[in-house]
Amino acid sequence: MSERTERKTEEKNLLAAYYGKKTFVKIKQCLEIGKIQFSFVDKVNSKNHIDCYMEAEEFGAILMAGIRNGSLIKAIMTEKAKGDQYPKAVWQSPVGGNATGNNGKPISRYFEISPASSGEVLFTAHTFPAEKNDTGAFIKVKGSSPILSLRVPCTYNDLKILGYKWSFLEADYMSRKYTVENMKSDYQPKCEDTYASSEENTADDVSEVEEVTNSYAVDDVPFVGTDNVTKKSKNAVTETKMKTIKLVATSALEPVKGKNNIKVCHVTDNGIERRLICLMDKITDKKQLSSFESQLTSRVSAKKTLTFTAEVAEKGDDLYLTKFA
Repeated sequence: MSERTERKTEEKNLLAAYYGKKTFVKIKQCLEIGKIQFSFVDKVNSKNHIDCYMEAEEFGAILMAGIRNGSLIKAIMTEKAKGDQYPKAVWQSPVGGNATGNNGKPISRYFEISPASSGEVLFTAHTFPAEKNDTGAFIKVKGSSPILSLRVPCTYNDLKILGYKWSFLEADYMSRKYTVENMKSDYQPKCEDTYASSEENTADDVSEVEEVTNSYAVDDVPFVGTDNVTKKSKNAVTETKMKTIKLVATSALEPVKGKNNIKVCHVTDNGIERRLICLMDKITDKKQLSSFESQLTSRVSAKKTLTFTAEVAEKGDDLYLTKFA
């Protein structure tokens, strides 16, 4: 990349640049990595520089919010009104660091915002000798002095303009990043997560269905009673209706915990979400069942649905697959 191209690229990324007599700071958006960079440089010796980074969310929700709502500028003015020769910092960035910043040794770095002794606002960046803690973060060595400090002044209006510019970039970036589609989970819930949490209820439901299904052949008239049908299964027969309907499957078939012959998926029936329970050993057309399961898994993996027609037994809010139409 040529120097001219590099300069143009940098300017496109530039949110603000503030200059002092001996130093300057450039604030750049690096949203391709989700960060904002504060690059402090010594004009006399460009090898003396400190790069501090903030997560875009921290930058917007904390620093820019303080500028836009006026709280940061008010804090600077309040501290300045105390009349101290060296006013205290009113804001500090998150602490960062790296392993080789101090001639191959770890450093810790951050910047502060304070009132300027002569002027309005002062940015001050520091680097310190650091050591790695148990979490892998580079922490300033206790009692150590800065390796390098760079100070750059600016005005209240500079901060306001920075906040104004960021408002446009923030709206575009955050609205693209935080969408339902981008944040859609890859998690596929197991059936026991949602409706097998109660062992007693699940066992009752499954035993009812098995008893009922044992009393009919899929190709015959459904639910023909037998002499040994229990009271519970008789109630189940009474509550169950058979019909052929078109369904839209929205999740893959998942096994029920402790019931290898039963799988469940979510479907919609005329826009109403329901669960479809498949008694795998009761469905006679195994080839069609295998094809259905394979197609459904493939469609769901591609974040799509599968429309199909089947004969089902309806019991309460649940549907039991008996055969494919």
